[in-house]
Amino acid sequence: MAILSELTLNTVIHPDPLPQYPHKILVVHPVVSSLTEGSPAQGWEGDVRLAIYLDTKQQRFQLWRLEHDNQYRMAAQLPANAGMSPAVINSLIDRLLQHDSRRGFDANTAVQKATVEADTLADKNLAEIVREHIAPKLMWALDKDGE
Repeated sequence: MAILSELTLNTVIHPDPLPQYPHKILVVHPVVSSLTEGSPAQGWEGDVRLAIYLDTKQQRFQLWRLEHDNQYRMAAQLPANAGMSPAVINSLIDRLLQHDSRRGFDANTAVQKATVEADTLADKNLAEIVREHIAPKLMWALDKDGE
């Protein structure tokens, strides 16, 4: 199987449905073309490896990308109530632009920040559990032994 090259890639025919996921149906809609063909107003050059699929089990639209190893990977998932409109596609493009390493996005810093935030939240939740459930029992046990 040939490995894709961005330098030579100019057309991709996406499967319908995705081979590994028969419940994911390719969305062919004029609004989707700005993802693949570009949106000059947003500074987006387009990416033919992107495709929107409808997950028929979850009833949600998903953005999938054909990666260089010829595997499809989900890049984004829209909320369940999101329709297919220019505003939705523009928000996806904005998200892609914000997370583009060629435009200065540092994935390592983003992962570290998210990890610190998750750890801080976990510590806060643990402290609350101790304060609400464990501390009163511990105080009762210490008071009982001190009598």
